[in-house]
Amino acid sequence: SDFLFYGCNIDGDITEIGKSYPCMNGITVKNTADLGKMAVNRGVVRRGLGQTTLENLTKVILQKVLPKPTEYRISTVWDDPTNLPDGAKMYAAKDADAGVLIMEKLF
Repeated sequence: SDFLFYGCNIDGDITEIGKSYPCMNGITVKNTADLGKMAVNRGVVRRGLGQTTLENLTKVILQKVLPKPTEYRISTVWDDPTNLPDGAKMYAAKDADAGVLIMEKLF
């Protein structure tokens, strides 16, 4: 099957998932789209520090605020995905929703 995996720094995310979940070893993701690079290529944002983050793309493209609390963004809470607190689930859901909406606008 052909799936498109997209996000901001998607290749880095895929690498981190591979490190965190040994069951992913040997699986190659070939079809990716980096939303930050797409936004730069379409002249929506400039290349530069903080310009191509999901938080900034949400602000610029969707004209909304995407909360990125450090307690979930950089946390060990993700070490056990079977026991995520509600706040972490909401954080992930908002990230996913923003990514879909941004992808639709950029495509």
